[in-house]
Amino acid sequence: MRSKATVPHFTCSSLHRLFQRHDISCLPDIEAAKPRKKFKAYPIGYFHVDIAKVWTEEGKLYMFVAIDRVSKFAFAELHERATRRTRARKANSLSQMQARDMGQSVVG
Repeated sequence: MRSKATVPHFTCSSLHRLFQRHDISCLPDIEAAKPRKKFKAYPIGYFHVDIAKVWTEEGKLYMFVAIDRVSKFAFAELHERATRRTRARKANSLSQMQARDMGQSVVG
């Protein structure tokens, strides 16, 4: 304890009693943690899509990751470019894949 070098007659218990006397022996109350919000309920087939840059030996690629929030189905692909056309093809292939897995037909 650092205070022993300067004030040797203070022990841990005497400091504790001193702090209690001045009502500073406890840590201040911390606000209760706010409850976390739950995810909105989504129908099966609602994909959350993220795009990340990935560096490889060949150079920069873009990784498209899609996760169905209900079934937890995940899919990832690497592409050389992250354009609107690539994103549209990705969305279309996801809906086709989901329809095939669920035994439904996709129109459009």
